[in-house]
Amino acid sequence: MSETKYGDRKVLFGVIQKPGGRIEVRVYHANVSERKVVKAHSANPRYFIEHYHTYSRSKIRAKYWMAQVVSGYRSHFDSNRVDFVLV
Repeated sequence: MSETKYGDRKVLFGVIQKPGGRIEVRVYHANVSERKVVKAHSANPRYFIEHYHTYSRSKIRAKYWMAQVVSGYRSHFDSNRVDFVLV
């Protein structure tokens, strides 16, 4: 399985397509407090996306990378076939 990467050294998303039609979004984040939020809600993609959208209003790079992931994998997000993993 190959990983498609979006982001930079501070905020990085890696997307892996899993067997059975799911994707795994690996989230790398340099901010310690943000890593805690991601870890606490990694099992709930909808909460994660809503929170991250709010957080990213002031973080243009993060918003850009997350938008690319959601855009590229819209059908997976719409059908709730997404797993988030904090790395």
